[in-house]
This record gives sequence, C-alpha cells and structure tokens, in this order.
Amino acid sequence: VSDFGFARDLDGLSASIVGRYPVGNLALFARIGYLWWEADGTQLSIAGTSVVSADGSDIVLGAGATYGFGEHVAVRAEWERFEFDLEGSGFGTGSQEEDSVSVGVQIGF
Repeated sequence: VSDFGFARDLDGLSASIVGRYPVGNLALFARIGYLWWEADGTQLSIAGTSVVSADGSDIVLGAGATYGFGEHVAVRAEWERFEFDLEGSGFGTGSQEEDSVSVGVQIGF
C-alpha cells in the first residue's frame, strides 16, 4: 500500500476458534484467534528514504453468517477485525485496527 510517500507491506498468518449457531438454513458464527504479522515500510521525504520493519502477534476477532442453498452450496458473509500493537515499531505508537469484510460462495463436498 502506498500513501503520500509512505509504502508498506503487511503479511500475516492467523489461527482462530470458530463457534457456530445454526438456525435452519442460516448459521451465525463468531471467531476469536491470534494473528502473527510482519510489516515492512519505506518513507520518502526531503531528508531521504527511511526503512521501517516490525513484527508482532495480536488478537483477531470476527463474526458472520452463512446461508445454505441445499446440502453443498452456501453464501457466506464475514467481518474480521485485526488489531496491531505498534508501540515502538517505527510505524507509530499505540495500536491500529484494520477491518475486513468478505462475501463469498462456499461449496462443500
């Protein structure tokens, strides 16, 4: 991502526990998990280019729903929140929250 002379690359891996509550063809779910992440960035300024790297592990939360169309096909919508503790990282102080919303088709075998 590049924004006003600052470019960053964020990679991560998460593992979560998911709880489901089925109601007919609809199933509500919530997740809580852990995210291991690594970020690299460069900032361009009048003084030159500076490189920043950070890594950490933080909590990930999520919620969503699936709606089944028959036995093998469902539509899925999910919201996830990722929190990054940036204290002392060079990317800023405190924490940063990133939200993700996704919609997709789920096919079971």
